[in-house]
Amino acid sequence: MSEAAVGPKVGMISLGCPKNRVDSEIMLGHLARRGYTLAGDV
Repeated sequence: MSEAAVGPKVGMISLGCPKNRVDSEIMLGHLARRGYTLAGDV
């Protein structure tokens, strides 16, 4: 499948404290609901 058919792909690296990890997970959830594919390896 082409990227246009699947949607954009995004990944995130969190280097901060546990609170930053929670914030990262929340942001990734928002992106996933908007059609982004979450990359497993960045």
